[in-house]
Amino acid sequence: SFARREGGVLVDAEITPAAASEIHHNRREAPERSDSCTVTSMPARLGKTAVMPRMKPEDVATFLDQPHVGVLASLRRNGLPYTVPVWFHWDGSAAWITGTYERVWCRQLMHDPRASLCVEALTPAAGHVGMDGRVTFHELPSFDIWPISERLVDKYVRRPVGDDAADAFLANMRTEH
Repeated sequence: SFARREGGVLVDAEITPAAASEIHHNRREAPERSDSCTVTSMPARLGKTAVMPRMKPEDVATFLDQPHVGVLASLRRNGLPYTVPVWFHWDGSAAWITGTYERVWCRQLMHDPRASLCVEALTPAAGHVGMDGRVTFHELPSFDIWPISERLVDKYVRRPVGDDAADAFLANMRTEH
């Protein structure tokens, strides 16, 4: 979801894939860590003879729980894509991203809620998860964005760096909103 501020109002939004087919993923084993992941093969939607390794559903959840940066794609008014790196929280059915009204991508999503999110990693095994869907906005005061913001800080700051850095980061976020 994303949060925005306009005249003191914050917004939170989530990308919810409309169908399971809108979440796509694959994983290639890293050469130096061939035992690091389980790979299953399923026909790719790219062609009749193509086969891609696919993550199992539990591997997707584990992958999305890692602090990988996502790339969010929104649409400009002229129809061209706009991409930006984002932190996200996957709750099992939707990706939550926070932002402010002043951000270009937030304004674009308010105009056209169609979005894609791609999450890629090279270690411990190369892979990616992508999802396409529509953004749902959640705004203060009817929706409290801070629990999502805290989850993002836990994932991207607290786990890799520690409590002091996470507490300082979250305190700074609260002053910006």
